[in-house]
Amino acid sequence: MILKVDRIFEYAETGERWYPCEIEFTKIDLDYCDVKIFNYPYGTEGVNEFAGKSLNLKEFIEEYQAAEFEIITETYFGYDTVYQGQIWQGEEEPLFAIMSIWNMGDMIYRIEKN
Repeated sequence: MILKVDRIFEYAETGERWYPCEIEFTKIDLDYCDVKIFNYPYGTEGVNEFAGKSLNLKEFIEEYQAAEFEIITETYFGYDTVYQGQIWQGEEEPLFAIMSIWNMGDMIYRIEKN
């Protein structure tokens, strides 16, 4: 599986730089990859609860074809790669999401440095 990332950030002494990137996961198990999507920001005014849904990766790709997933945090634990961030769809308010990728192979970052 390949994730196309419009920019990956690098922090250097001269400041912040960014580059287009692809992240290749060489061996994933699609049965254990999912995206949890929550209303944002965690409930509506005056309501102290939240709602959401969980989609497998194939369902997410079909339902959110035109969406952008802004990755804010990434974590790694064992075989699990987790991205947390916001899903943007046109002019709609963003939704909070957690994407979990079950990866038993390598993660290869292909960074396009100019």
